[in-house]
Amino acid sequence: MSSHTAPSDHGNARHNVKRFGYLLVVSVPMLPWLGVMAWQQWGHADAWAWFSFIGMFIIVPILDFFLGKDPNNPDEAHIKTLADDRFYRRLTYFAVPVLALSIVGGAWGFVFFTELGLFGKIGWVMSHGLVGGTLGINVAHELIHKNTRLEKRLGDALLAMVCYPGFRIEHIYGHHRHVSTPEDRSSARFGQSLFHFLPRAIAGNVAAAFRLEALRLTRQQVRVLSFRNEVILGYLAVAAIALA
Repeated sequence: MSSHTAPSDHGNARHNVKRFGYLLVVSVPMLPWLGVMAWQQWGHADAWAWFSFIGMFIIVPILDFFLGKDPNNPDEAHIKTLADDRFYRRLTYFAVPVLALSIVGGAWGFVFFTELGLFGKIGWVMSHGLVGGTLGINVAHELIHKNTRLEKRLGDALLAMVCYPGFRIEHIYGHHRHVSTPEDRSSARFGQSLFHFLPRAIAGNVAAAFRLEALRLTRQQVRVLSFRNEVILGYLAVAAIALA
């Protein structure tokens, strides 16, 4: 059967089973803890503290290569059905408590895993940063594009947990307007290296978020330095998470 024809009952059944495979997305925070299990079994705690990078950049690409392309993925005709499926919508919601638990668990391990030296502690922090980048920013990007207030706020919560709260404002009102132009810090310039692009993008996007929010509040005749400023509220949430 062509992937562009209506799915058969067998195809629907297969999809109903396969859909639960997306739960693997919210299992990403388990990667650092698999490293913990490994070092408890074989030692070398400092090396295994970096296991998230091994899993994400070595194991997953190898599995992707051997599993190949799935010819039974739904085509564009089924996008509306999938978008209205509450299972997928709730899966994005579920990322919020999962990431919060990952941060709490990571902080606990940083304090109490006495096996870790300096190299291991750096790896432990970086591994949880990778979890935040994978589960936090990616899911937040989907949520901030949704139409409901709940989903936007859940996206804000994820962004606060990865210390990037201005992303929603800059991305929607800055990046989408200026994409691939000199005004867009999220678009790399031709031939620009990652190490030059990344700090420029982060610093530029944070500044742009403040400018955009200041412009919005000025138009509403509201003080920029106030609790109506969503960028300020976002960074207060970051501070609250850090203190907690």
